[in-house]
Amino acid sequence: MRDNALVYKAKLQKILKEIDIHLSRIENAFAELSRQYPLPFCENDFAHILSDSVSLAFADQIIYRFSKAQDSMGAKLFKANSNRNSHCFVCVNNPRS
Repeated sequence: MRDNALVYKAKLQKILKEIDIHLSRIENAFAELSRQYPLPFCENDFAHILSDSVSLAFADQIIYRFSKAQDSMGAKLFKANSNRNSHCFVCVNNPRS
């Protein structure tokens, strides 16, 4: 049982590190964009971002990393947690239990 807990903990730490990397890259991209375009972006800012390849690359990175962070949370983190606690998950969601 102890080994399973260690494996589970290591798996969660790996997933959380992956999510943290995505969030860090999002923060960096926002920091770079906000040097030229103050937050929140206005309509004119978006037009400039779309016309500037460097700014557009940062915007693409934000979108991509946000999507990857969501995927990591949904497909990995929540799945790992629900697999670990499947009996609790079923009880909470099944009113007949």
